[in-house]
Amino acid sequence: MLGCQANWQKKVKVDKQLFDTVKNAVVNLQYDDRVFQYSYTVTPYLGKIETNWFRTHKGEVKIKIICEVDENNYKVHVFQQLLFSTSQETRFAKSYKAKIENQIKEKIHNEENSE
Repeated sequence: MLGCQANWQKKVKVDKQLFDTVKNAVVNLQYDDRVFQYSYTVTPYLGKIETNWFRTHKGEVKIKIICEVDENNYKVHVFQQLLFSTSQETRFAKSYKAKIENQIKEKIHNEENSE
């Protein structure tokens, strides 16, 4: 079986509306004028939205975002690339995580109030 790769990742049941809300929060970051070299991948059957390592803060800081949606729950992970490792505890990682989570919460709150 040389050259054969199996994907053992299990498909997850994803709430489409929540998935779209999380995806839009991640996509909207590309319009921030402090973000450079931004791209992302969306894998709906795994409930995953992931960015590449993009640059921010004058190009000096590298950030990566991974969002996971499972049924009616979501998780946002933001990493900053350091010299020899990555961390979720830096000021930049925390601020981007808060920015995304606030957008998601605001959108969910607005949808609930419009019903």
